[in-house]
Amino acid sequence: MKTQYGDWPRKEKADDGFWYAFYRDAHGQPHRVSLKTKNENQANSRYQDLMEQVDRGVLHYSPRPKALPFSEMVDRYLNEGAGRLRPRSRERHEGCFKLHLVPYFKTLSIKAIGVKDVAAYIRSREKKGAAANTIYKELAALSAVFTFLVRDEVLVQNPVLAVRKPKLLVIRPNYTPTLEEVNLIFEQLHKWARRFFLALCTTGCRLGEIQKANIGDVSFDRGTLRVIRKGGKPQLIPLNREALACIEDEVKFRTERFGTEPGADQPLCGKKVQNPKNGLFAYGWCRAKSLVINEPGWRNWQTHRT
Repeated sequence: MKTQYGDWPRKEKADDGFWYAFYRDAHGQPHRVSLKTKNENQANSRYQDLMEQVDRGVLHYSPRPKALPFSEMVDRYLNEGAGRLRPRSRERHEGCFKLHLVPYFKTLSIKAIGVKDVAAYIRSREKKGAAANTIYKELAALSAVFTFLVRDEVLVQNPVLAVRKPKLLVIRPNYTPTLEEVNLIFEQLHKWARRFFLALCTTGCRLGEIQKANIGDVSFDRGTLRVIRKGGKPQLIPLNREALACIEDEVKFRTERFGTEPGADQPLCGKKVQNPKNGLFAYGWCRAKSLVINEPGWRNWQTHRT
């Protein structure tokens, strides 16, 4: 039997009477697989089934072969599959590809990348001292490429989903700014944002929690604000004098301006800061948030409550 000649892929009958299939893998290496039959009709059927599996990528090689270099698949994903990504997400993905993923996998066929290969990549990044959060971002970019190719029926699975990822260490900043530092930031705020900085940032609430709160969630008698925390759990947040005064002034202002008192279902903060009807704290809170909340330790400023 001639095992080194002929077209690839093909099937041949050996001297012992059994039929064999010959093909090349994604790296161009030849393979020989027994069809485990001496009957030619059965051999044809099994050979066709094998080639269909090969062509779908179930066995991670191509019968012709058809090269699918990782770098080219990344370009294909960025050109065809990343249209709905936000600009910052796309920029982050491109950075992961350029700096780490493409230099590591290079022109390796993406069909040949399995769970072991992804795990080896994680180990290599950990040896270089990469943080768990950084590795997560890189794996997210890698997973996006596989998911895109699975949806395009180029691949049948995403190996990133099966790999064990490094454990994230969530460490909150243990820092409380001094009163002098708070005053320095306060002086840089827009005049319309200063009272919101004092009234709302000192409560330690997240922006999303304030945006979901309504007028009816404020209890002026008890001095509390009902907010929905992560996981959908309600919590009563104590308000200091500035916060209560701020809310009362805004309710009074809107009552005088629009002729009616704001309803209990009216939100405290709207998403569109251009229109004052969208919320009492729309302009002031979002302005303060953009200048303040991203600073380290901002949630600890509630220690300066009056």
